[in-house]
Amino acid sequence: FGSKDGLLEALLNRMIDEWHEREVAPALSSSPGRRALEHVLEGIRASAARDPGAMRALYILMFEGLQPSPEVLHSRMQSLHRKQRRLIERTVARGIADGSVSPEVGAQAAAILITSALRGAAYQWVLDPEFDFDAALQILLDYIENSLAPKLVALDSTAGRPGIGQ
Repeated sequence: FGSKDGLLEALLNRMIDEWHEREVAPALSSSPGRRALEHVLEGIRASAARDPGAMRALYILMFEGLQPSPEVLHSRMQSLHRKQRRLIERTVARGIADGSVSPEVGAQAAAILITSALRGAAYQWVLDPEFDFDAALQILLDYIENSLAPKLVALDSTAGRPGIGQ
């Protein structure tokens, strides 16, 4: 590894990149936009259930990235958050294009909100052992389903016609 920074970089690569390739990439390439987002959250839930210690360690490293030193951790976490926001934004935009996400949804705003919700839930989980991370992720899944899905409009042939059906 050559140095502590080299060791930290190798650890981060294993924790982040390998997890992404195993849990996230297949869902993103094979699912419509909104469903791909749901797959990502389900992957996080599954990873936290399967190995909560490893997931907590990753989130602890994320929050350690707030410190300017070590630089490798700080810059890697900045990059991770930027990539996640861009990935979610592209996925939401793809969902708008494929009809699985409402055209009224702002892709950038959704990406910021979803990433912030994930990080906020993770922070609470790391800080408070009584916080139910899985329930928080389910709430976020429900939000995605209810807020991003296209709204069905009831067809009423009499709507807007004075004197008919009123």
